[in-house]
Amino acid sequence: MLTRSSRAHLDEELLTQHDASITAYLASATSEQGAQPLSTQRGACMDGSRRAGAFQGWMGNAQPFGESVNGQASHNGLSLVTGAYDASAVDLPLPAKQPWVIGRTYNTVQNDGSHRNSNGYQGGNWFQTSQPELVFYDAAGSSDDDMMCLVYGADRFIAFRRLLTAEDPDTYSSTRWRAVNGAGGVLDSEAGAGGEPDTWTYYDNLGNQAVFFGDNTASNKANWQLWKLISIDGAEAYVGDATTASTAVSVGYNTDGHVLAAYDSSDRRYSYTYTTIDSVSRLTEVVAETKTGGTWASPTGGLPPQF
Repeated sequence: MLTRSSRAHLDEELLTQHDASITAYLASATSEQGAQPLSTQRGACMDGSRRAGAFQGWMGNAQPFGESVNGQASHNGLSLVTGAYDASAVDLPLPAKQPWVIGRTYNTVQNDGSHRNSNGYQGGNWFQTSQPELVFYDAAGSSDDDMMCLVYGADRFIAFRRLLTAEDPDTYSSTRWRAVNGAGGVLDSEAGAGGEPDTWTYYDNLGNQAVFFGDNTASNKANWQLWKLISIDGAEAYVGDATTASTAVSVGYNTDGHVLAAYDSSDRRYSYTYTTIDSVSRLTEVVAETKTGGTWASPTGGLPPQF
């Protein structure tokens, strides 16, 4: 039998509107790549249809059958809504049950109250999509108005607000969040134990997962950064280490918070190389390698690197 508290979740609309963030991207720029998209660059249109997809394959929109009116209108790659040019590109998509896709997005209309340019390791106004980031927005006053943003490109994001609890449909959760303003899915947080960092897991509408570190990683070097991707059938791709979050931080990220090594579900290793150019650390190479034996600490055999 359904209780009043469990019915509260079933009674919520598929599309949930959050008035304060409809016309404003409330969060700050991402901590690592410095991306700060416009409110009109949400990944989903307000009717729940998709505007900008995720290279990770998430179904980030609330429902796939809606037809957007103006949210994704463009001409030869130029958005008629924002004036931004879509220069997104997938650079390295190797087959796997859970792939690790190397790609880029571009955004010249970023704004923090006035026009701004990001300058992350992928380049000016570019964003490396294999390193999506979370951003926490601490609302003034009641924590019920706090938000989380999942920025998965320079020009695309998903916004979340706290979810009503099952125990009391009038109380907002401290650990669960639901996507709003046309987006779909939920975001769950879990406190780390025994010195491990907190984790935040995004579940899309199909059951795919993306696990992020919280804001308490060692030396803060991987705060709000991606740990692993989990497909609906349980296949995993991950940064650094698949089982222990603290190990993943220490071996998967450098001191600047850049990804060093990632692995897909076919056991390929993706090694990232950075070079200082004009006093800025830039991503200059990602090499995908295979092995036939041993561990990645001491591999044997394998095919030549795949670029």
